[in-house]
Amino acid sequence: MAVKAKKNIKIKSKVFKVIIILFTVYFMYLFYNQTVNYLELMSKREELEKDVQEAKEEIEELEFDIYRLDDKEQVELIAREELRLIGSDEILINVREHMSQEGQSD
Repeated sequence: MAVKAKKNIKIKSKVFKVIIILFTVYFMYLFYNQTVNYLELMSKREELEKDVQEAKEEIEELEFDIYRLDDKEQVELIAREELRLIGSDEILINVREHMSQEGQSD
């Protein structure tokens, strides 16, 4: 019976070692998986922070544009340059047409 008890102790010892090894492997897997997830989230966070900074810069530019549009002279300047508008007391002279007409009459 002593031999049988020793075998039972050896079997229980081996089962215990296998369980400990399985738990160790499982926790190592969990640790690795969590580390990978953490690194992915940190990378995504950096990208989002960059996007937020770009959006803040764009907001500053747009706020500056709004501030400029409060000035009547600035609105007139933009209308002249971008929309090619003229004032009510001004005359538009198209330089290309004027030069081509002078060239034909010579």
